[in-house]
Amino acid sequence: MSKELLVIDDERCVLELCQIILANKGYTVRTAGSGAEGLRLIAKLRPALVLLDYMMPEMDGMQVLKQIRKTYADVYVIIFTGKGSESVAVEVMKAGASDYISKPFKSKDLLERIENVLHVRHIEMVNKRLRREREELQHEIQLWNKELELRVQKKGRELEQANREMIQAEKLATVGHLVAGMAHEIRNPLNSIALTAQLLQSECKHDVNVLAYAKGILTQVERVDTILRSSPKCAVNSLRSLTFLAC
Repeated sequence: MSKELLVIDDERCVLELCQIILANKGYTVRTAGSGAEGLRLIAKLRPALVLLDYMMPEMDGMQVLKQIRKTYADVYVIIFTGKGSESVAVEVMKAGASDYISKPFKSKDLLERIENVLHVRHIEMVNKRLRREREELQHEIQLWNKELELRVQKKGRELEQANREMIQAEKLATVGHLVAGMAHEIRNPLNSIALTAQLLQSECKHDVNVLAYAKGILTQVERVDTILRSSPKCAVNSLRSLTFLAC
């Protein structure tokens, strides 16, 4: 907990008294004799707490308080007021003072007020830090969620592609089975055609035309048999050629 304090008062005796009391309790104390000087020290030192006199010439305590609250949110203020100035006390509290103490004051009362304000300040500073850390964490979580969502979308697309490829592979496998079945069914009549062509060659050795036709049929049979092992589409075309020859 920060123990650096600033006392702003135009009465030197008050400054000296506060410095003695607070230094004896371990506080680091700086003093300023006017509001303008006090603001310059605040900008330089950023003390945890300012003890500020309400009644000062040129720039009064209310003006200094408003400037502090506007510019230095982490600097807390206790206002010194005169006896019987309850309306002033209400005014400064509304303007952002953390507490007020009436002059003349007792050292015990002053120390208690300071300790209370510093304790509240410490709690509020911790809460601010925790809120800031929570906001940063929430931002990180949002980034993680976005990244996770992108990864899920990517994996979804990859799964869809894999599913399409699997379906295509299944289709090709089915076609392969069909082709194998067709090849088996085609080879049976193909064998009969080949045997018939061979018989024609044996029975019609002297008929040049028949021998030529038989040879052409056997050539196409061999071609169909070869193609059946590779491309069913080409096999169909070859069968058409064979049919033409047979006719």
